[in-house]
Amino acid sequence: MIVWVVGETIRGQAWLMQGLFSSEDKAIARCQSARNANFFVAPVTLDATLPDEEAVWPGAYYPEKT
Repeated sequence: MIVWVVGETIRGQAWLMQGLFSSEDKAIARCQSARNANFFVAPVTLDATLPDEEAVWPGAYYPEKT
């Protein structure tokens, strides 16, 4: 099962969790209601082990505000 994280980037590479959603559409809607364009969407697979190494988050992106 995939869930969708919405985060807000702050101070370079740091970020704040802004929500966890059951669908990509709901996550995008949260980003579009945000106060700025620093909100991103990223998929997370439940019960999946991730590597210990630092890496770019696969599938993460910043939706365009409409």
